[in-house]
Amino acid sequence: MNKLSLRSLLIFVVASSVSVFAERPGTNDTYMVIDLSAGASATDYPVSYLTGLPDPIPDTYKTTHLVFRRIPKGIFMMGAPTNEAGYWGETQHEVTLTEDFYAGVFEVTQKQWVLVMGNNPSAHTGDRRPVEDIEYRMIRGDTLGAGWPESDAVDAGSFLGVLRSRAGLKLDLPTEAQWEYACRAGTTLGYNDQTKNNGAGSDCIKYNSGGVDANLEPLAWYAGNSISDHHHEVGLKQANAWGLYDMTGNVFEWCLDWWQYYTSDAVVDPVGADNSEQRYIRILRGGAHFYDAFQCRSAARYWSQPHNEMPDGATAGGGYVGFRLSYTVPNPDPIGRIAYSASQAGGAGVSWDTTLDQSYTVETNASLLHPNWGIYETVTGTGGRASVFAPVDQATLFYKVSSDR
Repeated sequence: MNKLSLRSLLIFVVASSVSVFAERPGTNDTYMVIDLSAGASATDYPVSYLTGLPDPIPDTYKTTHLVFRRIPKGIFMMGAPTNEAGYWGETQHEVTLTEDFYAGVFEVTQKQWVLVMGNNPSAHTGDRRPVEDIEYRMIRGDTLGAGWPESDAVDAGSFLGVLRSRAGLKLDLPTEAQWEYACRAGTTLGYNDQTKNNGAGSDCIKYNSGGVDANLEPLAWYAGNSISDHHHEVGLKQANAWGLYDMTGNVFEWCLDWWQYYTSDAVVDPVGADNSEQRYIRILRGGAHFYDAFQCRSAARYWSQPHNEMPDGATAGGGYVGFRLSYTVPNPDPIGRIAYSASQAGGAGVSWDTTLDQSYTVETNASLLHPNWGIYETVTGTGGRASVFAPVDQATLFYKVSSDR
């Protein structure tokens, strides 16, 4: 998808000592964690990678840290067969995803939003509840220019703009295909029950019934079991087979895509419709706490206008709309953030693993706060390790090693 155009590694050198600020995801690292605890005034959010999560999952992963699960690339049937209970025109078709991606284990919570943005737009407050009443443009900005999928740019002051700059990762909303693939977690029927692969039950097709669908009950907050007039804390229902919570129910979740009807054609890495027809609604997925069971199926689709205002003046979205985050892993993975240190008399050097024939730019700067990085050297990868050495006495020096793909 070419969703990541620049990856970089910052290296801090004092006298002749080299230190790298973060870590690289290893081949066995299943989880990625972003530490937001420094809050809205922070200049960076540390990123770490884990092979597993503590059991039980600590509350910090719902408040001060964003946690992601790596989802393996693959092929699946998107949409639903016409005989699925609750079918609502989601034409089934084959989708191939060629890149792994990280999906948020939880919907973004109110505490996490506050730590990034410094405010809470939610009507029904609670640190561990999903942030709600969220417009698409609040997450990505109005994005001067064409917007997704013509560009993956976000406004600097949007949630993603701030988070990207501090975490150093091109995080985004999932595409609709990524969302459904992550939701299904290998299941093929109506709901993503990890042990039973249940289809939708008879109550699924009842509109405004509030009836309980026993197959959905353990998985989701929806009209049949959500007696309150607001959403619930994340992570209280059963996770799917990939350890993702609340993929169905609780709050609708924004996806990147413009709305368009499916065809039966097989597709690879779909990014949704372009905006050549002046589209005005974006995709929502997952159902919500006061929506019926059929709207909480893995294939069910909904929509809203990015600015919460439709062409006829009616509003869309509101207190039942939130989101979860995604990060597409470039192929090959970006330069590692490898934890190591080294020193050499009279200067300091940096070394890193390279990909054959890939170009790397090495820049230096006396301060992370100074905007003007200077190109020190350009290196072509050999498939082995590359090294750059700079004479340094007692000065402080920052290296930035980046690749253009």
